[in-house]
Amino acid sequence: MKKRSAELFAVLFLLLNSVPASYAGTPAAAAAFSEYTLQNGLTVCILEDASSAPVRIEYTARAGFSAQSAQNAGFFPLYTRLFLNAGKGSYGQNTDIWLPSRAEASCSADSARYILTVSPPDTERALSQLAQCAFAPVFSDAELQAQFSALKTEVMNYAFSTAGFINSSIDARVFADAPWKQDSGVYPSLFTNIPPAQARTILSDISRTYYTPQNSALFISGGIDRQEALSIAERTFGAWPAGIVAPGQDSAPASVPSPDSGQQRRFVIYDPLFFC
Repeated sequence: MKKRSAELFAVLFLLLNSVPASYAGTPAAAAAFSEYTLQNGLTVCILEDASSAPVRIEYTARAGFSAQSAQNAGFFPLYTRLFLNAGKGSYGQNTDIWLPSRAEASCSADSARYILTVSPPDTERALSQLAQCAFAPVFSDAELQAQFSALKTEVMNYAFSTAGFINSSIDARVFADAPWKQDSGVYPSLFTNIPPAQARTILSDISRTYYTPQNSALFISGGIDRQEALSIAERTFGAWPAGIVAPGQDSAPASVPSPDSGQQRRFVIYDPLFFC
């Protein structure tokens, strides 16, 4: 009996010590994750991970192509292409804008994502310049013209390709109410007669409406202390004002008195000729 008990104890000991380290570290990993909201409304998620030496930074805005309208279709992906260079010369600062060459930018249906990896000492510099690109973009004539021309060419080539023709035809039927909210719903005619100055106006409107602290989030993970990462986020992203109300969160419309409320109703006669 004693021999059998000893064998069972040995088996249990081996099982307990053979549990993968990843499972054992799960509670600690969960404890290292924190979510914060800065004063300007920006959501910041931080994962302190000592096993990763570099720091991974991701800025995400709810500015995917599903937010497009018939007037600005195609300009959300264009904005994504211009984003990482949009901090040059903002308010006379950061004229030598630096962002890692491995920075990634992508535009999906729901969001635009910007990801870069830096060493811990470069975290504050990267976050400062990333915030500049997010909340104070400046689109130079040369960069805007280059990216705008490249996108027009790609749209034209895609539209006349077999895949583009099929996808556009399907989207036009399946999503007949708003085909421009699909990735293949950007038609060449939308870009044909738009000069760069008008394109900049559309991009500025996207910036003011969608790239706001309340409509975006910041993710920081890797070999950096949680409190230090939060302090850096507050000094960089948190230094920008809240800006305008995010899309879909407009203030409630003013109440209109009903005919039976007893209040006197007034009417205004309006005609465009009055202002000629």
